[in-house]
Amino acid sequence: MSFRVEFTLDIAAFSVNKMTYRDVRFKTAEYKDWATAVLQMLSEEKDLVDMAARFDDTKDAFLVEVCVEYPKHVFYNKAGSISSKTVDCTNVGKPLIDLIFRDTMGINDKHITRYVESKRVGARNQIKVVLALIPLKD
Repeated sequence: MSFRVEFTLDIAAFSVNKMTYRDVRFKTAEYKDWATAVLQMLSEEKDLVDMAARFDDTKDAFLVEVCVEYPKHVFYNKAGSISSKTVDCTNVGKPLIDLIFRDTMGINDKHITRYVESKRVGARNQIKVVLALIPLKD
């Protein structure tokens, strides 16, 4: 059985590089504010609760797709290249995945077997997320 959830978070992406200071035990105030806002948005995504209830760790794994969108003037710099104001694709996932899986669904993110992350120009700063249950074994 396949189950798919899609949602959009109306918030800018956050880099794992800005999550902590000194060491991983100390979260930055900026991260705490971002996480609080994301958790509030995720609390409105009732399909995540349904997905967590359907998940069977002996039969299912997760496919996750994350697409970060930026306004054109943020995505490109004056030279027309991708701006350093965008978050590196490899840095977006961990803060977001922890909030979705651990804090909202109560599922260990080790069950993600496929993960795709991208960034592009969009109408505003936002994060589009797709989660799908996929067969654990082929």
